[in-house]
Amino acid sequence: KIVDLANSKGVPVIVVAGYNSRKGQVGNVKQKPNSWQLSQGITQEKLWGMGEKYYQIQLKQKNIKGATYVPPWDDVTHGDLYDGLHLTWDGNKKMADYIGKYLFVQKKP
Repeated sequence: KIVDLANSKGVPVIVVAGYNSRKGQVGNVKQKPNSWQLSQGITQEKLWGMGEKYYQIQLKQKNIKGATYVPPWDDVTHGDLYDGLHLTWDGNKKMADYIGKYLFVQKKP
């Protein structure tokens, strides 16, 4: 409904799926539970499982109608994430370049 509302107001809708969380998070030893998460029984393996669950959500986002869809960035590596979840400066730059290819028309020289 929100996409339809935005479109009815002339607002373009862009869905950016983000980086491929299966490749970036799952198995990434830098992703560790913080003290609160540990107190709640959340382990590193559970965090990796959350990354896999989010990846399944990312796959469904392509079905959103009426929006420009940017699929997950598949070239992400564990090294692109400084803590196993958040992109490094260089990782953000790589992902921005990837997204730009979907959203901006390249002018020919």
